[in-house]
Amino acid sequence: YHRQTNRHSYSRQACAEKLVRTPDGRFLQAEVTSCGLNGGPLKGRGAYEARIACNLWSKDGVGRYDGSNPRKKLKDHPYFTQDGQDGAQYIANMRDGAVAGFKYFEFRGLRQVGITVGGVGKGRMQISTEPDFSTICGEIPIGTDGAYMDLVTECSVPDGVHALYFKFTGRGFVNFSAFELQ
Repeated sequence: YHRQTNRHSYSRQACAEKLVRTPDGRFLQAEVTSCGLNGGPLKGRGAYEARIACNLWSKDGVGRYDGSNPRKKLKDHPYFTQDGQDGAQYIANMRDGAVAGFKYFEFRGLRQVGITVGGVGKGRMQISTEPDFSTICGEIPIGTDGAYMDLVTECSVPDGVHALYFKFTGRGFVNFSAFELQ
């Protein structure tokens, strides 16, 4: 399958998930994850690029980049993009209430989460294992003026396999480049 990039319906990034075949020969619908074809959850330690997000929405929900004037219609939505033709990929335009979700990680003793963000925004990045943020396991204050910066917070996630969601709340916008699980 693919996801749209660069706020354009013809710019696409290829993705893949394992298909499961039932005994009667049918295929079950695959869940969209950040894992791809690696055979299981990602390690709950190490650095990851934000471009592997499998969920991305604004406070107004999700949007499609087709139809008439999609850039204007979706100006407040986050989107996948990169610097230049072959540059670093990231999530751009995370505004108040925007969420980037990643599925799944195998956590063992997570203590800290770091993020790399740019843009021009002031607020905080909340971290949760729940898409509704009913439980917040970490929060990082953000104050960016255009330059990218690395920020870290304490974060505790129960051991086991969990999704991880990042939600920006505040003013302006944040470009989300990467995160690190420690």
